Amino acid sequence: MPQLLSDFTASLQFWDYTITRGPKLLEQHMHHYWQMNLADTGEAFFYCENKKYHVKPWNILIIPPQCRHKIIYPAGEFGCFSFKFHMRALEIGNFEALYLAESRETRAHISIIQTLVRELFPEQKSGEFRDVPVTGEDNYVTILEPLLQAMLVRYYRNRNNQLTLAGQLRQLLIENNGRPFSLEEAAGHFSYSPGHFSVLIKKETGQGAKQFIDRERSRIACHYLEFTHMNASEVASYMGFPDVLTFCHFFRRQCGSSPGAFQKKFHTGIQLSKKITERTRT
Repeated sequence: MPQLLSDFTASLQFWDYTITRGPKLLEQHMHHYWQMNLADTGEAFFYCENKKYHVKPWNILIIPPQCRHKIIYPAGEFGCFSFKFHMRALEIGNFEALYLAESRETRAHISIIQTLVRELFPEQKSGEFRDVPVTGEDNYVTILEPLLQAMLVRYYRNRNNQLTLAGQLRQLLIENNGRPFSLEEAAGHFSYSPGHFSVLIKKETGQGAKQFIDRERSRIACHYLEFTHMNASEVASYMGFPDVLTFCHFFRRQCGSSPGAFQKKFHTGIQLSKKITERTRT
């Protein structure tokens, strides 16, 4: 059975090291890839959804796909490594931004990145550089991608150890590819009676366990439709639905549209976003 984090893979797309001089505001935006920020000098304030993070040297901030965020740079300079990457759809879940304060671990990881930049990256990519694309000729990727993977696995695993019961149930569904879980199966997995389990989930989420499971399965389905090339029939089979018609009825009830319409709308938006980005760079 594939595990959300132990099978984690990252595919690096862009990386950079920037020095931003404040005061300055980077307006709210979001993107369809993961972004790992490793602070080197100065300070900045990141606003991710409804949370504020004061990022300083030796801090790490990981921003997941579709997370709206803005950045406020106070007076002074803020130096930061930033890595943008995709990950396989079966590892995509309902992640939140993850902030890591200075520790022996963050200092070690940022020191490794600093060494890689200084010793292994092409000479023309030293100093300040922005959105360096990754190509097949860049041999350093074979070193960098496993490092990013290991960091993410460790950081999110540590966070998952502190999850609420609803968070643990969400993780269980993700790790099992969104396959169907009855109330009895889910309650038994956590050693609760079905009635008590549903009461606890409702206390945490405002929904009964069955409604919560259906909602989370629909979110997993959305991620597969967004971030893979699977069609509705393939997603239905992958998630354990008896047939595509059952899946389509489930998806429409939860999301308000057919899987095909949802997927088309999302990918149309991605293509438009890429075109806008290309125009702004030229």
